[in-house]
Amino acid sequence: MATMHPRAVFPASMFELCRTLAAGFETFQREAAALQPDEFQPWADRGAYSDGWVVYPFVMAAMPPGFHVDFRRHRARCPGSWGLLRDPRVILAAFSRLLPGCHIYPHNDHPAFDMMRFHLGLSNAGQAGMRVPGQTLPQTPGQAYVFDSALQHEAGNLGTVPRDVLLVDFRLADDEVAAVDRMRAEFMLGHGGSAATKG
Repeated sequence: MATMHPRAVFPASMFELCRTLAAGFETFQREAAALQPDEFQPWADRGAYSDGWVVYPFVMAAMPPGFHVDFRRHRARCPGSWGLLRDPRVILAAFSRLLPGCHIYPHNDHPAFDMMRFHLGLSNAGQAGMRVPGQTLPQTPGQAYVFDSALQHEAGNLGTVPRDVLLVDFRLADDEVAAVDRMRAEFMLGHGGSAATKG
């Protein structure tokens, strides 16, 4: 019998902010590609990945201990990207790069009930991706999706070149929260579960 799991991935098109960000793909891709490798910095939680997860943050509402970012410089360096990301609904935003051989280990985040994560693929030679319950996402350039980071997820790069995505944590409007809840319930019913099932 197949393992029951909640719906993890949602269309980016159902979220107003994500539609805007997805439309800015060429801007994000161009400005990320123009950055030098030493302008990225290792993600703060070194125990969360094998080696080679580096980021270029624009917004972080909560700073991990010991993590320092010159946000003003980053925003000035990538003005087109910052123009698209400058939105009060954005809680965290960064270019996220996996160097060859990097593995972000399976983990669960702890977002607020009205927060989701958006990914927009920027650069990928085809041997990197992310796994969530029930599916693997190839993170191809231009691929946009939203997922529930409270569910277990992991990512890796088995290739020989870096993989880049735009990573954004954002707050949902009330109608978007309702739409997500409805889609979760429909997913569980469609897979033989109860609308009240949590996992």
